[in-house]
Amino acid sequence: MLMGEATVNEQEIRATAAARLKHAFGRRVRFQGSLRDGSIHYEDDSCSLRFCCEMGGGDVGLIVHVPDSAHWSKATGLAADQRHDVLDFVARCTQREQAPHWRYEIGEREILFFVATANGRL
Repeated sequence: MLMGEATVNEQEIRATAAARLKHAFGRRVRFQGSLRDGSIHYEDDSCSLRFCCEMGGGDVGLIVHVPDSAHWSKATGLAADQRHDVLDFVARCTQREQAPHWRYEIGEREILFFVATANGRL
C-alpha cells in the first residue's frame, strides 16, 4: 500500500460516515397551518411524512398524531427500527421551534407536549 492510499476498510468507514452526515443534515421538519389544527411535515432524503396535530386540553398543550408501532412501516414506508429516531427528531424540532418551554412524551399513537405552568413546573 502506498502512502496516502486508503484501505478498503477506511473507504467503508468514510462511506458510512458520509451517509450518516447526509442523513443527519439532510432532514428537516416544517409546520403547516397552526398548532390548533395543522400538520407537521418530516422530510429526509428518502421520504416525506405528514403528521396531523391539534391543541390538547388541561396540561397537554399539543397532540401530534403518529402511526403506532404495528402500522408504522405500512403507513410511512420506513422500517420499524427507524420509528423512534424519526419521532424523536420531530419532537425535538417541534419543541425547539414551537414549544420551547414544554416537555414532550412520545407515546404509541401520539407525541404529547405538556404545558409549563406559571411557576415553570410541568
